[in-house]
Amino acid sequence: MKKANDVVGEELIGSANYLTLLREPIITRLSSCRNIQSPPFPPSSKITSAQKERDMHLWPSATIRDSFKLDYLRKLDWNLQRMKIEKESQKSVKQNLLDGQDGGAAKQLDSPRGQVNGKAADLTNPKAHGRDRMVAGLCGETLMLLSCCFCCGGLKLFTQWWTPLPPTEIVGTLAIVHGFTGETSWFVQLTAVHFAKSGFAVCAIDHQGHGFSDGLIAHIPDINLVVDDCISFFDSFRANHAPKNRPSFLYSESLGGAIALLITLRQGSGAWDGLILNGAMCGISPKFKPPWPLEHLLFLVAAVIPTWRVVPTRGSLPDVSFKEEWKRKLALASPRRTVARPRAATALELLRVCKELQGKFEEVEVPLLIVHGGDDVVCDPACAEELYRRASSKDKTLRIHEGLWHQLVGEPQEKVDLVFGEMVEWLRTRAERAAAANGGGGGA
Repeated sequence: MKKANDVVGEELIGSANYLTLLREPIITRLSSCRNIQSPPFPPSSKITSAQKERDMHLWPSATIRDSFKLDYLRKLDWNLQRMKIEKESQKSVKQNLLDGQDGGAAKQLDSPRGQVNGKAADLTNPKAHGRDRMVAGLCGETLMLLSCCFCCGGLKLFTQWWTPLPPTEIVGTLAIVHGFTGETSWFVQLTAVHFAKSGFAVCAIDHQGHGFSDGLIAHIPDINLVVDDCISFFDSFRANHAPKNRPSFLYSESLGGAIALLITLRQGSGAWDGLILNGAMCGISPKFKPPWPLEHLLFLVAAVIPTWRVVPTRGSLPDVSFKEEWKRKLALASPRRTVARPRAATALELLRVCKELQGKFEEVEVPLLIVHGGDDVVCDPACAEELYRRASSKDKTLRIHEGLWHQLVGEPQEKVDLVFGEMVEWLRTRAERAAAANGGGGGA
C-alpha cells in the first residue's frame, strides 16, 4: 500500500506564478508528498501597495490573462507550429496531385540533401515528422506505463495549500478534489484562493497523471489508488498543518465528486463535517457517453490495450464545459491539460465508479451541498438529484442552476459570484455551527 511521507513545504508570501493576481496577503504553501523536490514554481514578484488597493474579483479576465501569459504564449507557439506543419503537409499533398495531373513524371525534390523521387527520407517532410512524433509518443507512453506497473507506489504527487494571514481567523479546513484532466494550479487554484480568503485553510493534490504529479497523462485505471492518495495527504495536512479543533470540509468538482464520495464512504461518518459537490460525476450524461456498441465492448479494448486513446466522446470536454469563450480558451491554454480522447481503461473505470456509487447513495451520511448546472451534458444532473433523494444525510441541500453548464466557473461573472457565494455561506454557516456545538472550539 502506498504511503505518503510527512508533508514539507516552503512558505511564499503572495505566492508563485499562478497567484500573482492576488490583491490581499495570503500564504501559499507549495508542498510535496512522498519526497517531491521543491515545486516547479519561481518566486513571484512583490505585490505593490497600489495593487493591494484594487478590488479583487474571483475571475478578473485581464489579471488572469496577465498571470498566465507565459504558459499561454508557450502553448500558443506550440499550436502555431503544429498548424504550420499541417499546412505545409496539405500543400505538399496538393502539389503531388498537381504533378500527377501534369503527366506523373518523377521530379527532383527540393530538399537540403537532394533526395530524388522521394526514395530517400526527407527530413523536412511534415508527414515524416508527424510519424516520428507519433512513434516517440507511443514509446514514451509504453515506458511510462511499464514504470507505473513495476514501480507501484513510487509516483511523486504534487500538493499545495493556502492559508489566510492574520488577522483573518481560520474557521475551518477545506480539502479540494479536482476532476478528470484537471489540476490544482489553474482554475482550481483560483477557487482555492477564494475559499482561503473566506477564512479556510485549503489543501489540494494533483491526482496521478494530472498536473505536476507523475503518471501516464490522464490515466486512472484504478480509482481506489487515487482515493488512497487523497486520504493520505488530507489526513497528513489536517494532523500536521491545519489548526486544531476546527471543522473539516471537502470540496469537489466533476470526477472529484465521485472521489470525494468514496473518501467519505471509506472513512465513515464523523471524519468530515461537510461535502460540496460541484458538477459531481454521480453518473455520466447519455449525451456525452461513448456510442452504444463501444460502451458495452469497452472491457475488451481495456483488457488488450488499456492505454489506447480509442474512446470517442460526443464532444470535446472543454467545449461543452465552459460557456464563456475566453475562459474556455484559458482552460485549453494550460500546458498540462490534455484534450485527447480518454484511454480505454480509464473510461471503463469511470463508468464502473458511477455504477458503484449509484448502488451506495443510501450510505452517504455526510452533510451535503449539491450544486449542478441544469444544462450539464457531461455529468447527468438527474443523477445528482437521485443522490439528493436517496442520501441518508440529515443535512443536505440541492441547487440545480438552470441554464448553467458543467464547469460553473466558466459561466458569466454574475453567475460565478452567485454560485460560489452560496458555497462560502454554506461552509461558514456549518463551521460556526460546529464551533458553537463544541463550545467555541470547533469540531471534527
